[in-house]
Amino acid sequence: MKTNAALFLFLHLLAPHVGYRVAAKLFVTLTCAVGAYAYPRATGALGGNARSAAFLLWPFVHNWFVAMGMVEYALAVPLALLVLAEIRTRPVLAAALAAGVWYAHAFGVVVLGLLVALEIVATRAWREAPRLLAPLVPAIALTLWSIVLQLGSETHAPGGVRMFQSIPAALYGLFAEWLWSLTKWTLVAFVAAAGLAYFGARRFREPRPFFSPLAFGVLVVLCFAVPYQWHHWYFISSRIIPFAWMACAVRVPELAMPAKVAFGAAALAYSAGLGVEYVQNARVWEAFCRGEVAVPAGARLLPMVFDRKGPHGDNTWPMPHVWGLYVVDLGVSAPLVFAHSKSFALSYAEEPLPPLQGIT
Repeated sequence: MKTNAALFLFLHLLAPHVGYRVAAKLFVTLTCAVGAYAYPRATGALGGNARSAAFLLWPFVHNWFVAMGMVEYALAVPLALLVLAEIRTRPVLAAALAAGVWYAHAFGVVVLGLLVALEIVATRAWREAPRLLAPLVPAIALTLWSIVLQLGSETHAPGGVRMFQSIPAALYGLFAEWLWSLTKWTLVAFVAAAGLAYFGARRFREPRPFFSPLAFGVLVVLCFAVPYQWHHWYFISSRIIPFAWMACAVRVPELAMPAKVAFGAAALAYSAGLGVEYVQNARVWEAFCRGEVAVPAGARLLPMVFDRKGPHGDNTWPMPHVWGLYVVDLGVSAPLVFAHSKSFALSYAEEPLPPLQGIT
């Protein structure tokens, strides 16, 4: 019962039967499947043209958070959009989905609360406010609890840094930290980015449920104004980017056939490129794991990876956590990068020495 725990529960239930590697792959597959259903579904429910928008939504499915391994948040985003799609018509379902957002990643609940509040302000729906906010109350309470746990954690892990991005870096991040996947093979996602940005800018003033011009503008400003890193939270501003692109997606009009053909061809190229990326990285990981023959089962491991991108990590860091395969294959003990907070599903039983914490 902690946020950011959906993957851990999934592995706990499934790994004894199929192994950790297969269970993890199934969770990634499930995350992509939820996104493939949720993005067009939410687009249509929130006033957009779901059929045409689908020709531009394909980079949302295997997005940057999936590619980086932050699959909990990659699952929270489509669940949050489903909450917005159901909150007016099926509030009980919306409440259950909002709790699921918290379980996947609490930050999704923060964005949900912001969008609902902005909807009330933009439409002046003061009388509707209790009905819109009520389904979010349990998830918001759980999120506040998670924040208290996080801030109150006794840890020696490096943190406390507040870092903002430069404007050029933030502009680059708008594309690279949501729509672009692993390597240059999926740079064709820029075609979808250009289309979404064009329709979003051209139809900015058109009202959409939960993505009014006010909400659209606030989301874009927050992408630049929110810290990139603060305390022990990372990629904070990046987590707002998916919702800014969704504000563009709900403004996509009916596309002419030539546009559908062009965007469809880009989607096929993206899919093929993604397959190439997976094969390339799988070969690198296989080579990395050949050292397992020299490591005794149950040994204490201090992994040091000097090139986090590796040969195929243009837009991601595929190398820092490959040593985790040694852990699941051989039962070795190694520093847990994400075990420094009581708000996490796993935490240190006994904290390692401070110099050994946070090493990636």
